[in-house]
Amino acid sequence: MALSVNTNYLTDRLETQIDWYSTKATNNKFGFHLLQIMVLIVGATIPIVNIVDFAPLETRLISSVLGSVTVTVTGIIQLKKYHENWIMYRSTEEALKKEKYTYQNEVGEYSGLTPDERLKRLVENVESIISNQNVVYFVTHERAKN
Repeated sequence: MALSVNTNYLTDRLETQIDWYSTKATNNKFGFHLLQIMVLIVGATIPIVNIVDFAPLETRLISSVLGSVTVTVTGIIQLKKYHENWIMYRSTEEALKKEKYTYQNEVGEYSGLTPDERLKRLVENVESIISNQNVVYFVTHERAKN
């Protein structure tokens, strides 16, 4: 592996992957929190609607709609796996950052190696992290189908 050909690995692959996982983690965290807040607010509104003093039919209708919204949003949270994705993506991002920093500082398994050996080890480790994350993602989402 020639060092000059692969010096862009840090920017072309590693940095791109770190950014991608960071964005995905942030988006999933936002989605999870937004939908959970909806469930809490709508769920907390149901008892209030049930004690409001107006026509019983309207009360039952409003309460039923709020209950349906709560069930639907909870189902979306489970289906889309926002929480699980957020944790997986953030963990992968942090693992990739660790790999980048240990490589750049020539510590741990990167110490005492030639530049070509260090780069080769970096590529192997980064691709392993990404591959493992993909397996975990598909196992997690396959479980959701069953």
